[in-house]
Amino acid sequence: MRVKAMEALLQDLRYAFRMLRKAPAFTAVAVMTLALGIGANTAIFTVVNAVLFRPLPLRHPGQIVRLQEYHQHPANVTGATFRDVRERNRVFTQVAAYRIFSQNLSDTRQAVPPEQIDTAFVSQDFLLLLGVTPFLGPGFTQEQFRKNAESVVILSYGLWRHHFGSDRETVGKMITLHGEPHRVVGVMPMGFSFPETVQAWAPLTEDMVFPQNRRAHLFTTLARVKAGVSREAVQADLQAISLQVQQENHDVDPGFTFRAERLQDNLVSSVRPILLILLGAVAFVLLIACANVANLLLSRSVSRQKEIVVRAALGATRFRLARQLLTESMLLGLLGGATGCLLGLWSVKVMYAAYPGAILA
Repeated sequence: MRVKAMEALLQDLRYAFRMLRKAPAFTAVAVMTLALGIGANTAIFTVVNAVLFRPLPLRHPGQIVRLQEYHQHPANVTGATFRDVRERNRVFTQVAAYRIFSQNLSDTRQAVPPEQIDTAFVSQDFLLLLGVTPFLGPGFTQEQFRKNAESVVILSYGLWRHHFGSDRETVGKMITLHGEPHRVVGVMPMGFSFPETVQAWAPLTEDMVFPQNRRAHLFTTLARVKAGVSREAVQADLQAISLQVQQENHDVDPGFTFRAERLQDNLVSSVRPILLILLGAVAFVLLIACANVANLLLSRSVSRQKEIVVRAALGATRFRLARQLLTESMLLGLLGGATGCLLGLWSVKVMYAAYPGAILA
């Protein structure tokens, strides 16, 4: 029984392929219509999934929050606020801050011209908070965050590969950043690029934090919430700290407070509405494409009335005819789907090449 069913299916597929080959214009239009709709959905959903739904490639990313000061509008954290939260909180395991600078990178040992890169100056707990360790080298030590310490830097994997030719001997050597010598103490793992576009990381030393300054909102601040601590408990602890700061300092702006937002939500907050609207739009495009292909199939069925009548006269049942037509539609859908998936994957590669920081890997 199964053998006969398989033979009948193969026969239907061969016949469907012959019929589609006899109508190349119809087949091409139908396949490309489906491919455009499926390809657009594949590309946009891949981006939406990577940006909105997929967890950040960090250790327990749901526990990482971004802290911001609030007066009338959200703002980065001052050095004094960073110090207060780090010393007084009861809900975080680590609190870290960073600030990004554009710097010129040069290396007299390499036959490559200088280039401008973004360097993140990070506080001591930054790598521990993110759960990242260098791919090569020892990384930062506690002494390197003190005032007047030796200038050191960790390179991104991409910078190490294209600027230094993946030379493992680069670790321990001196390079020049913004005219100052820095010792390379590590290379980050492949794919790690937080904050996005950053190609090097250096210590945020004690004299760069400005721990007494409450006016210069310079630092992006992250914290890792202790396991089992709720969002309400975090906000209550931050509110208590902000009240203490207001009572102890007269130079704090009225209404000063600060809040914690999940890091992933903070990173995608500006693009979430646009991506969801775009996803809905391409889904509607796919519905239109399916409707157009359905109309094409109905129009084509009119021209095949004589064929259907002859097959029915030769003994074909309604079920047999319907199965044959469904097989042709299935083959058409498979061709359109395969083409659409290839088109979608190609589109994702083009988007990633044009905007390498836009898709979170």
